[in-house]
Amino acid sequence: MADQVFSRAPRWFVVAFGLFLVGGLTVPAHGQVAQSSALFLRIEPDSRAAGMGNAGVATADNANTIFWNPSGLAFQQDTQVGITHANWLPEFNANLFYEYL
Repeated sequence: MADQVFSRAPRWFVVAFGLFLVGGLTVPAHGQVAQSSALFLRIEPDSRAAGMGNAGVATADNANTIFWNPSGLAFQQDTQVGITHANWLPEFNANLFYEYL
């Protein structure tokens, strides 16, 4: 009975249906990238730039320009101080803090 069904169907339809089944049943493989090393490099010292999606390089015009774009120091007009106190890894409740001055 199955031979009669496939013999009446066009060959391209059988091939396309087979590819659809094979493609629909496979699971894409994703590489697992370790993100546990040097997590302190992901903490931004400037809340303004972090709030703008880490756009600190483009808007380096304050005291934290030395973190984002050191060449922005050439355009500093006044003296500024930036202080950051961040709770680092709060989900682990380890009382670790990140300080930036």
